[in-house]
Amino acid sequence: MEPKCVEAFFDHLENNNSLEWSIWLDEFFANQLMTALFGIKVFLEAPFIAIIVTLIPGAKPDIKDAPWENVGLFTGIWYWWISSNAWMMQTHAFFWTQLFTWGKSNLRDFQLIYMTNWEAGIYFFTEFLIMPITVPAAVLWVCWTWWMYAIWIFYEIFLMFVEFDFEERTEEDLGLKDKKPRH
Repeated sequence: MEPKCVEAFFDHLENNNSLEWSIWLDEFFANQLMTALFGIKVFLEAPFIAIIVTLIPGAKPDIKDAPWENVGLFTGIWYWWISSNAWMMQTHAFFWTQLFTWGKSNLRDFQLIYMTNWEAGIYFFTEFLIMPITVPAAVLWVCWTWWMYAIWIFYEIFLMFVEFDFEERTEEDLGLKDKKPRH
């Protein structure tokens, strides 16, 4: 996405707190499953990522580099990796900052692309401290609501097959490209 699109998205969210809460709720549900499955891994990686993003310039994605089309394969995988790890704490950070600031925080505040290297390092170090608390809670949550996750996963798989019609289509058929005039 172009930086203007990213900015417009977060500007809209900043002016619409109920939409941020709607996104938070969806992310919280998915995050609990991911925390239960991968929380220990994230806990172990967080201090190393904190040191790396603090000390090495360019070790984290930045909004000024958007849309990240010219990023190499390994850099792209690294950006995805640390962004996924950062996401593991985002729902908790957003909830608690909303509570303690009376709704003044925004989802933008927890995006790596808007953080300085120092802020990102502190964020990952905080994640290292918070994950031992959130992992057991996430495991209990997932055990208690396993049936909702089963329905959700079944629904996502169903949608995948509904959208996939097993026919070969061109970009013209999908409306992504103008059809060429035939003579």
